[in-house]
Amino acid sequence: MSYTPPMNDNEIQRALGQHKRGRPQIEQLVNQQASYNNEIQHALEQYEKLHPQIEQFVKQYENVLAKQFEHIRESISAVLAPTIPGLTKIAQMASAMVKDARPPNWSDEITIDLLKMKTIAEDEGIPLFYVPRAEIVLSLLEADGEEARLTIIDARYADIGADCHDALTDPMHSTVADRAQLVMRAVEAFEDGHFESAQALAVVVCDSYLKSHVPGRYKQMRESLAIEDSEEAALWPLLRFYMPMAAAVPFLAHWDPSDTGLAPTTLARHVTVHGASTDQLNKVNATIAIMLATSMTRALDAVLQRYGTTAGL
Repeated sequence: MSYTPPMNDNEIQRALGQHKRGRPQIEQLVNQQASYNNEIQHALEQYEKLHPQIEQFVKQYENVLAKQFEHIRESISAVLAPTIPGLTKIAQMASAMVKDARPPNWSDEITIDLLKMKTIAEDEGIPLFYVPRAEIVLSLLEADGEEARLTIIDARYADIGADCHDALTDPMHSTVADRAQLVMRAVEAFEDGHFESAQALAVVVCDSYLKSHVPGRYKQMRESLAIEDSEEAALWPLLRFYMPMAAAVPFLAHWDPSDTGLAPTTLARHVTVHGASTDQLNKVNATIAIMLATSMTRALDAVLQRYGTTAGL
């Protein structure tokens, strides 16, 4: 424990003097604080008295604003009213055009993503139009890449075969009616498990369609079937004809038996015809072949029914 010596008389007198000199200042501060407290209390009392008037003013101001906004809304409505029927009609026409352009196998849940659809059809050769059913189309659109889509096709081949069968039951334009029967034979062979036979027949019919309706040799066919990036293309021909036919671009991939490289293993016309093997003729390629043949049949039929010709498209 530390020891503090007692203060002597001089120190006591000095401390008392300091206390006396500082006391007026302390009393002044205390008085000022009391004054401030009184002023605050007075302000609070004034606020309590004026509070109802403030509330009334705010409500009146809100009512004035509401009336002004209602007046503005009525003025705008009066100006736009004559144009609304026209705008509504335009919106209805646009909606009807989109609905008319959507292939019959699509549901409302399928969003028209032209870039993705172009990639799947033109780059991967997987049909999305007329077949398969909407549920499978959605899965193919949502799949992460070509391999994932091929896995879906492999797993759903039986459903896809049934979809192709159903899509070919309607009467066809006379120009494609005979070949549509051959596509149906290919589908029936597929449903019976004869995948190689189904692929071979479907490929032959697709080749016949292309030679009948797409001018030029195979290289020129590939170039003309590729979809150009354009804002001028009408939606109906794009979704009902150009996109379905674009799936034939990889189908026509260049290959010759004299080529030293490996033959494509995805569905390819030249490999099926000139380089038949189990790597090319198999269940997955057969599924895509009957999808392509069915899609081309329905696309050609739709154009012929609508325009009477495929020339100029």
